[in-house]
Formats: sequence, C-alpha cells, structure tokens
Amino acid sequence: MAGLAMRLSIRSQIVLLVSSVLLVAMGIYLALATQLFTSDKLEALSESNAQLAGTLAEEVRGSVHATVDKLLYFGAEMAELSREPSAGNPHRPATALFANDPDILGVEIWEKEGPSYRRLFQEGCTEHLEPLRVPPELLEQARGKVPMNADLVKQSGGVLLQNASLPPFLPLLRLSAISQDGNRVVVADMKPSRLVPAFNRAFQRAETYLVDGQGMVLVHQDDARVLAHESRSQWGAVRQALQAPGSEGQHEFEVPGGTRLGAWAKVRPGKMAVIVELPKAETTRSAWELVQKSVAFAMAVLVVALVLSVFFARRVSDPLLALQEKMESVSRGDFGVEVEVSSGNELGALAAAFNRMSRELGARERALLEAHQQLIQSEKLSALGEMSAGLAHEVKNPMVGICGFSELGAHVDTLEEAHEYFALINADAQRANEILQNLLAFARPEQVALSSLDVNETVHGAVQLFAHQVQLGGVKLVTSYADGLPMIMGSANQLRQVLINLAMNGAHAMSGSQEKVLTVSTQLAPEGRVQILVKDTGHGMSEETQRKLFRPFFTTKPKGQGTGLGLSVSKTIIQQHRGEISVKSMLGQGTTFTVVLPPTPPSARPKAGGVAPAA
Repeated sequence: MAGLAMRLSIRSQIVLLVSSVLLVAMGIYLALATQLFTSDKLEALSESNAQLAGTLAEEVRGSVHATVDKLLYFGAEMAELSREPSAGNPHRPATALFANDPDILGVEIWEKEGPSYRRLFQEGCTEHLEPLRVPPELLEQARGKVPMNADLVKQSGGVLLQNASLPPFLPLLRLSAISQDGNRVVVADMKPSRLVPAFNRAFQRAETYLVDGQGMVLVHQDDARVLAHESRSQWGAVRQALQAPGSEGQHEFEVPGGTRLGAWAKVRPGKMAVIVELPKAETTRSAWELVQKSVAFAMAVLVVALVLSVFFARRVSDPLLALQEKMESVSRGDFGVEVEVSSGNELGALAAAFNRMSRELGARERALLEAHQQLIQSEKLSALGEMSAGLAHEVKNPMVGICGFSELGAHVDTLEEAHEYFALINADAQRANEILQNLLAFARPEQVALSSLDVNETVHGAVQLFAHQVQLGGVKLVTSYADGLPMIMGSANQLRQVLINLAMNGAHAMSGSQEKVLTVSTQLAPEGRVQILVKDTGHGMSEETQRKLFRPFFTTKPKGQGTGLGLSVSKTIIQQHRGEISVKSMLGQGTTFTVVLPPTPPSARPKAGGVAPAA
C-alpha cells in the first residue's frame, strides 16, 4: 500500500484520500443506521406480533365462550324437555336458538349414564347445510371421524375445539363443552369461518392461525391447511407455545423459507394457542429502502466532494509540480534556478526556501568546483614531483643523442652523411618535445571540457608519463590495448591523472616484491562500455583496507609520503565522467583497479563526414 502511495501523484492521493474517507464514513454511517433501524424495527415488530397474538387470543376466547354459553344453555333446556315429554316438540328450542347462527351446522347432547355417556340428542341444521350442499350423512361421517370424548374435554378445562374437516371441500370444527357438574357434554359442529374474520384482519404480511393442544391447525387464513389437518407441533413458535408455562411469549426460529419472528398467546380454557408469524426479512425491507435512499444521497455527496477535492488538489499540486521541475534542474547541476512565489501560505514559504537553497547551492557549487580544481592541480604537481627523476632521465636520453650527433655532424665529409646525422638529431628532438608537451599539458591548470576521446590514445599518453619512473624501480611495464573500442566522452588530462595515480600506487605496492609487473590494459565491457585495468603484483590489501581505500586522507604509505587524496580525487573524477572505479585485491596476490566508462552518447557522436572533437 505504501508503494502504491509513492507511485501516485499528490493530486491523486488527495482525491483518493477524500473519497476513501467519505466512503468509509458513509459505510460506517449506513452500517450503524441500518443496525439501529433494523434493531428498532425488529423490536417494534416483535412487540406488534405479541400484541396481535394477545388480541386475537382474546377474540377467539370471547367467541368460543359465547358459543359455549349458548351450547350449555341449549343442553340444559333440551335435557329438561326430555324429562317432560308433555312440554312439546324438543326440536323447537334448537331451531330457535341457532336459526340466526349460520356457522352452526349441527348440535349433539350427551348425558352421563353410569361410567359412560349416551347421546341424548343430535340435530343437523338443515337450513345451514343446504347452502353448502352438504348432506346430513356427510356431517354424520365427520362426527364419526372425531367422536365425542368426555375425558379429553375435562382435560382441556371443560372446552375442547377439534378439527373435524373432510377434505377436499368441508372445513369443520367440533366444539365440545362440559357442564359444571360433569353430567352433560354439548357438542357443536361449526364452520371455521366463525373465527376466521379475526385472523383475516391481521397484518397482511403476517401468518396468523389457531392450533389445538396437539399442534393441529384449527383456524388459518388458508382453508387448505385446515382441510389437510396440518400439524405444526414441531414448528418453533408452536412448540414453544405448547411447552411454555406462561400464557404468551415470543420466539425466533428457522424454517425452510428463512428466519421467522413468532409470537403466541394461549386461549384458556381449551389448551389452544394463537400463533402470529412474520418473516424476519420484513425487518430489513424498510432498512434496505433506507440504505438505497442513503446510497443515492451519499453518491451525490461523493461526486460533489470529488469535484471540490480535485479543484483544491490542483491548487496544491500545480505549485508542487513547478517546484519538482526546478528541483530536477537542480539535480542535473543547474544551480541557481528559482520558482515563482505566487502565494503567502506554506507552499509560498516552501518556494521561497527552495529559491534560497538554489542560490546557496549555486554559490557553494562554484566554490567547491574551484577547490576541487585546486585539489586536482595539487595532486598533479605532487605526481609530477614524484615522477621528476624519471621524466628528467626520459628527457636526458634524447638530449644526449642530440649533443652527440651534433658533434659528429661537425666533422662529416659529405652532405649525405650530414643529412643522416640531422635526421637522428630531429628524431631525438621530436621525442623530447613530445615528452615535454605531455608534461606541460598535464601540469597546466585547465577548464574542464568533456570531448570525444579515443581510450587507447588517452591511456598511451598516460603511460608515456609514468613509464620510465616505474621502470626505475625495477618494475616491468606491460600494456595491452583492445581494438575497436567505442569513443568515450571525457577529459583526457583528468583521465591521465587517474591512471598515473593508479600506476604510481601500484609501483609503490610492489616495493619489496620478488616479481614486479605492472599491467595496463583496455577491454570492451558489457553494455558497450569501456574498461581500463591497472594490475600490479604487489603485497595486496585486506578487506578492511579496501573498504576505506577511497576515503579522503586515507593512505597506506608511511607518514610524509602521501596525502591520502589521490584515490579520493580519482574516484570523484571517474564519477564526473559517469563511470565507476573499483578495486579487487587479496593479500599476497596483488591488486587490480578497474575503471569502467560509458560510450559516447549518440547525440555527441560526430556525423558522417564530420570531425570528432579534439582531445
């Protein structure tokens, strides 16, 4: 992540930072808002479910109790009439009592006789069966499927509601009620629609239904579940309602369709329970609507924020880009450049500080260059002093020849013999002149100007200056120049100074060695570069000495015999030529210095037919 930030511009980082902060903040806000809204919604729906279950339970209890009171009254009247035959037609009370109750399809009265009960009366309300196209025989079949059971009625607290439906078209409930003395049981066959209206008025997305003490569905908004005698005894909310000791409660449970919020309320007497279920997804539906609206608003805010951040980022980054361009100029050595100070804020202060730094760097660079040139010149003079004996001998040899041949020429007899002596004198004079010209060029202070150089010529010029000096110390000098080397850009005088310093150091390192061989060679290095090697057979150096070798004022020579600046200056010169200098040495096995220089750039090479710059 840090690497990516380093590759992005400041403008991009500001925009990315603003957008990231906004996205994270909006994400956290939406998460918290959704969580709070969902939890509040969940709590509200749970309470609503519980209230709905309690309300429906009260309505069912009231309806059932009203019907039970009517049935018990009817049973008492019919039992009384049965004991007084003179009282008239015993069916008339039934017709009168249930004529305005279309949900009652039939009535039975059972009286206790000994340990069991005998049916005292049964009646089918024909006027209620005919609209349903239900024959009395079918009603009798339903009664046989769910017969009266006085023990179950007693266990249910005196009231028992059972599902006696006959699929596929007759949903039917049997309501049984026992008298207080237990001598009479009245049973009514009635339609579930008597209780359905209360459930149909419930929350449209909630599933509401009534179950008996065994978990059998008695009343449901969907008649098909009643006709199928569906059992939900293992249903989470139903199981909780049947097992819990309380009269109402709530329960969250899993079903194949997902998580549901369940609430239940018991209907007493009768061991029945009203169940209200609602998919938990309902709690998140409104939250999702909130999220959608919030996201739309957040995107609008994000767009506005991005536009503003781009605007302000540009005001910050443009001055920095201008400052970057000037800093790149400074890095290329163009000291003294300045940027325009266009504001009084931190960026303006930074620009002013950069301008001061650039001016100071320019002044220091000029002072450093002057000091460096003086140091180079000092090292040149030091090298010349060290080579003075060899140079004097090198000049003395041709001068001796000149003097000798001139004396011989004074006594010649023929012009042809005189011409021969003049030619020998001219050769020795040219040799001496070449040595002195190289010496003067090397010793003269110079204005550094890089030009295209032939490496072999430059190395050979340096060898001419130090050859006789190293040979005076008994050192054998071996040279090897590779053919076809590319031209390089550099200062011939400075490169000669580096080579002279390396050669003289090598000669000193071989003092006391049995084998004294100094090898100077040129080679083609990888990537088209040029390589110069100066190798000696001296005593070598330790790894610690090699690490310190190019430090200023570090020397392995005895005190008073070296300044310790030669290799430091040499490294600086090679670096200014965009090259590299390295050393490889082992104790007792000699030392090799390697100088690698880049070839002349294509833009600096002479065009076809042109002349390369002089060295």
